[in-house]
Amino acid sequence: MRKETTRDDYTVCPFCGTDLQGELIPLEHRHFYDGETHYSKLIGVEDPKLYDGVSWWMCPVCGKTWDRWTGLEVVPFK
Repeated sequence: MRKETTRDDYTVCPFCGTDLQGELIPLEHRHFYDGETHYSKLIGVEDPKLYDGVSWWMCPVCGKTWDRWTGLEVVPFK
């Protein structure tokens, strides 16, 4: 079975090295975010024809996209 990578597995972009950790989540709001301490800049990309949920992660700076399960670079929607 493939290991699913989560946004927490990526605090930096594996391609350009951009810090993907966002601002601190206020303590009183963390319960809305499953206890996370920081927002994330990571973008989740969905393709409902393939999977009902995030299929790829994308860096907001370099635009590179990688597979959620393998971590390998992909070029979606081409």
